[in-house]
Amino acid sequence: MSGLLKSLARIAFRRGMRGSRAWVYVAVVSGVLGWIRQKAEEPPKVIHREELRPGERICISVYDPPL
Repeated sequence: MSGLLKSLARIAFRRGMRGSRAWVYVAVVSGVLGWIRQKAEEPPKVIHREELRPGERICISVYDPPL
């Protein structure tokens, strides 16, 4: 979470705990934005890695599960 967003979330949380409903909303929104930003910056997980030699190929298939 960026410094500004983290500060906003902290201040909004404190003011919201004093009874201000608007600041609670600001705290929730800034927390969710920080979480989304953190998840967006993470690299995707590698599920399978294999080295191919010249002439080799792979076929990726997706099957729908049975109902």
